[in-house]
Amino acid sequence: MFRNLSKTRLLFRTINFLIYAYIIAPVVVVVVISFSSSVATNFPPPGFSLQWYWKFAGDTEFVGSTQLSFLIAVITCLCSGVLGTIAAFVLDRYRFWGRDFLITLFLSPLMIPQLVFSISLLQFYIRTATPTFLGLVVGHMVVTLPYVIRSITATLQNFDITVEHAAISLGATPFQAVMRITLPSISMGIVAGVLFSFIISFENLPVSLLISDPFNITLPVRIFTYIEWVFDPTVAAASTVQILIVVGMMLLMEKVMGVSRFLEMK
Repeated sequence: MFRNLSKTRLLFRTINFLIYAYIIAPVVVVVVISFSSSVATNFPPPGFSLQWYWKFAGDTEFVGSTQLSFLIAVITCLCSGVLGTIAAFVLDRYRFWGRDFLITLFLSPLMIPQLVFSISLLQFYIRTATPTFLGLVVGHMVVTLPYVIRSITATLQNFDITVEHAAISLGATPFQAVMRITLPSISMGIVAGVLFSFIISFENLPVSLLISDPFNITLPVRIFTYIEWVFDPTVAAASTVQILIVVGMMLLMEKVMGVSRFLEMK
C-alpha cells in the first residue's frame, strides 16, 4: 500500500515538473539568447556577451517605452486598487437591485476577448478625442479591475465581520473600524490584487497595441513592432528586462507584505 502511494506521489511530482519545465523553458531560452555573442538569435548561443543589453540601454525608444510601461502600470495598479477595494466592499456588504448586473459588468473583461474590447475602446476614444496616455491607463484599468475585485472579495468572504462590529460597539466609527480593523486584515488580498494588476498592465499587448500612438508606445508594443523589421538578440534583452521587472516586483511585494502567505490561504 505504502509502495503504491510512493509511486503515485512520484508520478504526480514528475508530471508537475514536466508542466513547470514546459512553462518556464521558453523564458529560459529568451534569457539565454539575450547574452548571446552572435548577431542572430541562435540557441544555444556561441558565446557570452552583454552587447545587446548595452544596445538596449542606449536605445532611447526602448528605454522610453520601458519607462512609459512602468509609469502606466504603477498608475493602473494604484487606481485599480482603490476602485477595486471600494467595489469589492459594496458588492460584498450590500444587497441591492442591480447587484448581479454590476458583478457581471465588472467581471466581463475576463470573458470578452481583449482584442474585441480594444477595438471597441479605440472607437470610443476616437469619438471622444481621449488623450492617448489617459486612454492607455483607463484601458488597462478596465482589464485589471476584475482581478483586484475578485482577490479582495475572496478575502472579505473569509473575514470575520463580528470583529468590525466589536470595534464599533467599543466606540469606533464605521469608517475607523474599516480603516483600522478591516483593511489591515484583508491587506493580503489588496496587495495580491494590486500585484496582479501591475503585472497584467505592464505586459499587456492587445489594448496597448491599438491605443498607442507614435508618441506613446509601451514596451510590449515596442518589442512587437521591432521584431517585424529586425530580429536580433536586442529583442531578447528587452524581454529579459521586462521579465526582471515583473519578477522584481513580485519579490519586493513578498519581502514587504509576505504575499506567499495570502496565496497559501485556504
